[in-house]
Amino acid sequence: MYPPIDEEWQSLPSGEDLLLALLVVKEEISDDLFELASRAAGIDRDLGWEQWSSGAVRDGAAIWLVPGSALTLRPEPRARGIALLEDLGGEDSGKERLLDAWITDPVHGAPDDIAVWALDIQRWDILGKLWTKVLRWTGVQSFPRASSVFRSVPGAVRGQYPELSFACPQAWAAGSEGAGGLVEGLNHLARDGLEHHAQWRHETDPERAIQRGVLWAAVLLYLPDAAVSVNLDKAWETREAVAGRIGALQEEGWSPSASTSSRFHTMSAWLAFARGDLELTRRYAEMAMLVAEGDEQSPSARPLRSLALELWGHTRDDPRAPAPGAVLPRPGGPADPGGPYPSLSGAAGDMALGFHALRSLDSEASAQMIARLADASARRAPLWWLSIAFRAEHSALWGDAAAGLNDLDAGLAFYSDGFSDHELPIARALLTLARFRLLIRIGAHGAARELAACAQAPVACLAVVEAELCTGHFDEAIRVADKELVRHDVWPSIRSHLTVLRAAAIVMSTTGTDAERQSSARAAVDLCLRVNSPLSVAHLPHPFRDALMSACRTAAAAADVPTTPYDELDRALAGLSDAGLDALGTFAHVRLTRRERILLPLLATDRSVPELSAELHVSPNTIRKQVVTLRAKFGAKSRSELVRRARDASLLE
Repeated sequence: MYPPIDEEWQSLPSGEDLLLALLVVKEEISDDLFELASRAAGIDRDLGWEQWSSGAVRDGAAIWLVPGSALTLRPEPRARGIALLEDLGGEDSGKERLLDAWITDPVHGAPDDIAVWALDIQRWDILGKLWTKVLRWTGVQSFPRASSVFRSVPGAVRGQYPELSFACPQAWAAGSEGAGGLVEGLNHLARDGLEHHAQWRHETDPERAIQRGVLWAAVLLYLPDAAVSVNLDKAWETREAVAGRIGALQEEGWSPSASTSSRFHTMSAWLAFARGDLELTRRYAEMAMLVAEGDEQSPSARPLRSLALELWGHTRDDPRAPAPGAVLPRPGGPADPGGPYPSLSGAAGDMALGFHALRSLDSEASAQMIARLADASARRAPLWWLSIAFRAEHSALWGDAAAGLNDLDAGLAFYSDGFSDHELPIARALLTLARFRLLIRIGAHGAARELAACAQAPVACLAVVEAELCTGHFDEAIRVADKELVRHDVWPSIRSHLTVLRAAAIVMSTTGTDAERQSSARAAVDLCLRVNSPLSVAHLPHPFRDALMSACRTAAAAADVPTTPYDELDRALAGLSDAGLDALGTFAHVRLTRRERILLPLLATDRSVPELSAELHVSPNTIRKQVVTLRAKFGAKSRSELVRRARDASLLE
């Protein structure tokens, strides 16, 4: 038997009668609803959920549905609440009060209720705010009723409220398994753009015109029947037109709201990222963050900035650099149960953390991110091509490079069925570089050289220099590196790689003095340490890496400087995986110089270095350098392994 209802529930204190009326809008009363209703009722005194719910159960006015979490009112108090609600104007009036209270301070735990109430009374502005303030962070996948509401929003309403044109496609994507929902969502986004936002120039309201222009620029990337490069150019042209419209309006004394301005700069940052301009990406993202009214207005600008900085490169003391472990400040709300990250902002944040781990040679953090991305393939998550490049880079450093190459090809084959994101300039650059790393790691220098020949900026120069180095053309590697290092549009991260490759080529060449080689090696390694990117040294094939670090240490000893930084780098490099393929033909395309073709058969004998020196009439030091070069070309750690691999490639009998 339930305890008798306390008389207090028949005559509530001022304000609490309104609270009761608002609570009966929903059958189930939770902490979130109580907080929202209290705010809507204007109750200022300290009446918390725990105190109220325990008192209601104790006084016989309510019973627990989920002990300590959710309850429902008994019939008598509920009837009184309904009567009070009618005095306010009915249930719709109660929902109106709750929604107005919610918009002043969004409750992350109530999106389902807010979406349903907004749909019931057609408060499309509230639905738009729900998207911009909460669901852009968390995604709609975790809130099935909210997702259903967004899928039912009429097209005419989406045309009037541009932000809903972003929310509804994500709701469609969340409603289907695998890629089907995402395709349907992108189709909805394209239709909205064509039907409602392509004519943004004719919109008379300036605020809405800018919002529609921003959406149309984003939609252009996903329009079918056109090459990605064509769509990207059109999107950038639209972005320029929107910027011109803003400038003209500002000359007339009008200024966009902080929200609209933030969206424009965020869209600009993403388009710059797609074009491969990482410095411009950073600048636009920082502008979006600067004008935003709190982080909720630029949820993807902050992590995109962090990602751009990691790929572009920043020094250890760069004030713009994100703090390790704090690249993406995550908002409240439940985790997405269907994938490793629920939104584009989450994807950018995860990739920023992942590439930070790569740059720092943090194998443990990188492996954790690999595990986090493990089920992304089933969902074709945002930035899927970047997760493929990241996994490939991880494999080149710490995993099985041959398996990594197969994984890269399988991932592209799976993802690119119906999607063309991987054809964006930034995607082509990073995927090409990842493939090149794997080819170098397995010793397929011929294939790597062919890939470098057809690579595009900004990674083309890097691939060409590394290919020349790995095939023993040291002077050519130095020449190309010198040519590229004077350019102003080279990413700092690539500049660091080029400097290391150039130094390795100088160390391996027979020109110059030992002091010059050692000085060049130390300067390159110091640069890597200064920009917090030992990754440049790590990507060198191990014979070149060993020679570079040895020359660096010799220079440091001669200058009598502390070797602690080099000791730490050596420990990080010791964990790399330098295993190559032993398969027949892997090194069939290795290009040998005339002297190397003479020396290689002699290395298969038991002749010592002094004996080879005497026979070939060169110094022992020259023989040693030629052996190091041959080992690098074949990815061999010893003379015996070099001979075995050359024999496997049919270069020796």
